[in-house]
Amino acid sequence: MKHSIIAILLLFPACCLAQKNRSIQFTSNTQVGMLSGKSEKVPSLQTINGIAFKQVSIGIGVGYDNYGYKSIPLFLDARKKFGQHTTQLIIYADGGFNISLRSNAFPKKWNDGNNAYQFNTSLYAEAGIGISNQISKLISANLTVGYSYKHFSYTEHSQLRYAMPYSYSSENATNDYYYRRLSVRLGLQF
Repeated sequence: MKHSIIAILLLFPACCLAQKNRSIQFTSNTQVGMLSGKSEKVPSLQTINGIAFKQVSIGIGVGYDNYGYKSIPLFLDARKKFGQHTTQLIIYADGGFNISLRSNAFPKKWNDGNNAYQFNTSLYAEAGIGISNQISKLISANLTVGYSYKHFSYTEHSQLRYAMPYSYSSENATNDYYYRRLSVRLGLQF
């Protein structure tokens, strides 16, 4: 599955460039910014690659999200620009998966070799508005403000414990965290 996603992300821009002579064009948007929620403020990084037709663009995005717990959002991005001037209004919506990154705080196996923590792929979504200012014929600068949602979930498997003369084990527990935050991002779109 991971290899298929990587192959699509690598081949997608090449397919789009082959269609450059048509009205459909390849677009790439790299953004940095801040995520601010109830508990913290952290930096954010995203890149979105896709196609644009007139004032609508659709692409596949990937990012690094350090809010609450480190993860990689993988999502579909849709954007619409309004107006014919060098400065345009943007609305956008993202939806996809939140893939958690493992750390030493959540070992894969207990010391006895049994499963410890299992991360569950969960949801990621964002929507917002912004402005796009055309710097040159091929480059635009974007400033967006949005509402971002991230779900983080893991299952903690219990350790089998021995107490003479019996052995016992407690239940597995699933923990869910729902992060709602404000996103502010500055990006360059080619």
